[in-house]
Amino acid sequence: MWNASTGVYQDTASESVRFNSANGVVVDSYTGLQWQAMGSAGTYFWDASAGAGSAQAYCMSQTTGNYDDWRLPTSEELMTLVDYTIASSPMIDTAVFSNTQFFYWTSTVYEAKPGFALSW
Repeated sequence: MWNASTGVYQDTASESVRFNSANGVVVDSYTGLQWQAMGSAGTYFWDASAGAGSAQAYCMSQTTGNYDDWRLPTSEELMTLVDYTIASSPMIDTAVFSNTQFFYWTSTVYEAKPGFALSW
């Protein structure tokens, strides 16, 4: 069950009915968020102005599932995908999400250093 105040699931996040996937898009039935099923093949940097080659520019160029409004998730949104029943990286349902990586950019700015973002 989703705990909105903590941003973490209170029980296992690997319930079989949680994710629905079609056309490269995964819908999370717990949060209502949509995710790309496959991680990017390239490596990108974070840039507040979304310059060429940045993670932000990559997201904005995507048309997966015929959607053109892709963006970086917030750190809270990204943490909803963590499956705490998995003991080692990647701690995500790899049957649903392919080409998983060990680090992901978020849109959440690192408060101690404006111009920097959090990654997981």
